[in-house]
Amino acid sequence: AHASNYDAMTGLPNRRSMTVRLEEAAAQAARRPDNSFTVMIADIDHFKAVNDTFGHAAGDRVLHAVARALELTLREYDLCARWGGEEFLLLFPACEMESAAAVAERLRRSVLEAPGAGDGVPAPSISIGYTLHRPGESVDATLQRADEGLYKAKAAGRNCCRGL
Repeated sequence: AHASNYDAMTGLPNRRSMTVRLEEAAAQAARRPDNSFTVMIADIDHFKAVNDTFGHAAGDRVLHAVARALELTLREYDLCARWGGEEFLLLFPACEMESAAAVAERLRRSVLEAPGAGDGVPAPSISIGYTLHRPGESVDATLQRADEGLYKAKAAGRNCCRGL
C-alpha cells in the first residue's frame, strides 16, 4: 500500500495519492464553499541541464533536496506530492489567495536556501504557479489554472511565483 501511494525517489506522496486528496478537498469545498483550498505547481528550473551536465544521480539528489525543502516549509495539514518528473503539486487547505502569494514566495526561498546536491551541481531554484479552487469547478480546471501560472512564472525568467 505504501509503494502505491508514495514516490520512491523523494518519499513524498505520489500523483495517485494527491489526486485522491484533491478530489476529497473539492468535495468538501462543494459542501462548504467557505472551505476552499489553494493548489500550487512547483517545477525545478533547468532540471534537464542538471541531468545532462552532471548525470542522473545528481538529478536525483536535486529532486530529493527540493522535496525536503518544500516538505519542511509546510504546515502539518498541507500536502506536497511529486506530481511527475521535476514537478511537485502542493495542496493548502484553508489558504486564501491573499496568503498564497506569501506561501509561494516562502517555498521558493526555502529551496534557494536549502543544502544543494553537492559535487559542483548548482543550487536549484523553482518556479511556482498557484491558484485558489473555485466553488463548483472541477479539480482539472483548478490544476489547469495553476499550470498556467507556472508557465507565466517560467516566461517571467524562472525562480519566481505567479498566481491566477
